[in-house]
Amino acid sequence: MKLDGIPRFSSHELTIGSLLGEGGFCIVHTITKIQLNAREPLLEHDQMMRENLVNSNDIVVVKRIRNDLIESEERKAIADLALEVNFLAQLEHENIIKIRGISDHESFHKNSFAVLDLLRETLDLRIKKRWKREVHKASGVFGCCCSNPDKLRDLWVDRLTVACDIANAIHFLHSRNILYRDLKPDNVGFDLDGVVKLFDFGLAKDVSNEHRIGGFYKLTGNTGSLRYMAPEVYLDLMYDESVDVYSFGILLWQLCDLTTPFVGFNRKLHATMVIGRQHRPKINPKWQPGLKALISNCWAHESSLRPDFKTVLSLLFEEANQLSKLFEKRYDSSFV
Repeated sequence: MKLDGIPRFSSHELTIGSLLGEGGFCIVHTITKIQLNAREPLLEHDQMMRENLVNSNDIVVVKRIRNDLIESEERKAIADLALEVNFLAQLEHENIIKIRGISDHESFHKNSFAVLDLLRETLDLRIKKRWKREVHKASGVFGCCCSNPDKLRDLWVDRLTVACDIANAIHFLHSRNILYRDLKPDNVGFDLDGVVKLFDFGLAKDVSNEHRIGGFYKLTGNTGSLRYMAPEVYLDLMYDESVDVYSFGILLWQLCDLTTPFVGFNRKLHATMVIGRQHRPKINPKWQPGLKALISNCWAHESSLRPDFKTVLSLLFEEANQLSKLFEKRYDSSFV
């Protein structure tokens, strides 16, 4: 795929700042300065794109391949980074991270990098460090005493709004025949304006040219994070877009419950309980009926029972509206 619309930079033009995060294959650092060097003649449009980023004063980061990988891991890291860059270059959506630049190499290799918008925090951190604490505080000392129903309502609406934004991003991907395959709180972030951004497209798959057999694709199994992995992916069966719906169901439960699903489950226990016995996290009986039904339908063991993301979005909007009315009518502290 051509990347003509993405400005290119040499590593010498970037002043690297502090480490923001690291994954299995890549690390992310802040960029404190971009100093454009005199280079061989560039097309006017290419030079303008480079200058636009420098003059924007936008805060950006650089994603690079780790230098401590063994050869097989390095090859995988290069392929993943190339895949992510290619996806982000063709995708423009308010809830998907934007690529701002790439390395000026003709092909991807171990020194290649991508320049991306800065994300303030991940959804995982917001759940653990912010929402959980705020819900506890707003619930009062003994559940009802000193409780703040308005704050609790706002927190619920905030979380469902985030769920809508995530669903909106995945719905967009599916409309472009792209399976995301790694939906989890660690891959959802918030930019400096608080806008939800889906990132890390290393496991995404374009199925435009894939042949369906009985409505399913023969794709790589055991792809993604075990905790959020659909049963058919774990079992290396054929699958379709509904694998993202399953992951979303687990994530939606986590947004509501503010705890991590399947804590303490190793791979063997997960296979026995979640895959074999269809065990799922316990749904709070005090949650809204529609919300409980949506979660249950999304993480259904049988993929045909899961809704598509157009339906998910419609139901989420409805639940958010009903939630506001519920809290206005009567506050029940046991709901949270």
